[in-house]
Amino acid sequence: MANVSRVKGFLQSDLSKHDINDHRGSNFLNSWLNIIFNKSLFIVGLSLKENEVFMRWLLIERAKYFHHFYDKTQKGWYIIKKGENNISDGKKFFLESVGFEIIELDDYESIYEKIWK
Repeated sequence: MANVSRVKGFLQSDLSKHDINDHRGSNFLNSWLNIIFNKSLFIVGLSLKENEVFMRWLLIERAKYFHHFYDKTQKGWYIIKKGENNISDGKKFFLESVGFEIIELDDYESIYEKIWK
């Protein structure tokens, strides 16, 4: 939760009224937060379990921002191995709610090696 407190200083208190890129200093523009809010995201190898509150919070804030500034919307993909119940219904619902498409690939080789070919 300490990370959430620190990052709130970079973000507007009300993202629904302000473009996150307005009135941002170089601290925001030169950080990985700029990537989270202004680029498409491809997530692989991150479990996003319930204890990863900070990452979940960032994805929620990102989705809220895109909801109010639709023209700035970026895509998101979450890559997992097909089968073996690798994703719970709750996590699937969460990811789809924050704008991520879930892509299931046949095996780990497809995820980590073949996907780049």
